[in-house]
Amino acid sequence: MAYIQKRPSGSWQLRWTDPDGRDRARTLPTKRAAEQLKREVEERVARGRRWEPRDAREVPDLRVISEQYIKACALRLRPRTLHRYAENLEVFLRFVEERHGAPPNYANLLSKPMMEDYYSWLQEPRNGLHGRQRRADTARKIVEVAQLMWVWAEDSDRWPEQIPRPRKIEMKRARPRRVKAPTWEEMDRCIAAATGWQQKLLTVLRFTGLRVGETMLLTWDDIDLDRRELFIDASISKNHEERTIPISPLLVAELAGWGVRTGYLIPSPRAKGPRYRQPRARDVARAWERAGVPERIWKQSPHHAFRKGFKSEMLRAGAPADAVDFLQGHVTRGGRGRYIDMERAFDWDEVLGLVPSMCNQVTPLSYTGGSTG
Repeated sequence: MAYIQKRPSGSWQLRWTDPDGRDRARTLPTKRAAEQLKREVEERVARGRRWEPRDAREVPDLRVISEQYIKACALRLRPRTLHRYAENLEVFLRFVEERHGAPPNYANLLSKPMMEDYYSWLQEPRNGLHGRQRRADTARKIVEVAQLMWVWAEDSDRWPEQIPRPRKIEMKRARPRRVKAPTWEEMDRCIAAATGWQQKLLTVLRFTGLRVGETMLLTWDDIDLDRRELFIDASISKNHEERTIPISPLLVAELAGWGVRTGYLIPSPRAKGPRYRQPRARDVARAWERAGVPERIWKQSPHHAFRKGFKSEMLRAGAPADAVDFLQGHVTRGGRGRYIDMERAFDWDEVLGLVPSMCNQVTPLSYTGGSTG
């Protein structure tokens, strides 16, 4: 319990006892300041903590906070998402250092005006990758990572009372665009226009509709050609759930001719590093261009266009929506997902029979270079 008494000099003294039994006192110029501090001290003592002046406690560096946040995220995020978070936070630290000088840059800089300035800064062409202006929606997603770090830091109890109260800013959300999906024939033209190992990647995307991130992390151990099944481990699944899906016999026949069946399913000659298993979108965009497929179908999502094409073409052919969702790893909406036995509910031979063979202009996949490990 803290108490206040007036001193002969006219100042006010606050006295209290810390949780360790030590008597403490602090002199303040006004009764109002003493009452404010009294409330703060009593709150700290009630929580079993020792009160310290704010200016006596070292404010954490934003880089230290970001590193700790990434370590915490590593326990729950997929490697690719974790890498994106780390890259986004590096951009944030670059902005802070540009605005406030060389490090250390302390957490007390965090504020709503800072986040608003950061959002604007991200959309300036000179601050984009290779000098290209970011879309507002891209800038929003990058800012959201910094905001998530801010919320985590304040809630983590690592730096009690040293992190400003997290604030959110209003940001523009892009309107969902009308979906334009490629046809089987357009996807096959893109595959024919691709080269090397990219052709193998696009072939798997075309026959399965899987996410490109999942596909690049599949290994030959995940494929059972005899049972015509593909296993997706929870560690590479966006939904963090493992599943086994049937695959088209046409894909099985294609995979059977791919040579040595060890290591990653999709080979990649890229140097090992943070982006080793991340294919470049621009390479596939060039294949779409060479194939003469309208830009509105694949622009800004060259790999994801295959996922849209698979779903749209399968539904057009009469495949049950729940079956297609299961194959692609989409969550079945409502209560159906909790009651459908996916192995029994559908005739998978019939469903996968709706996937046509590739057009004749697709050349045989003869790529053998690069590492498969």
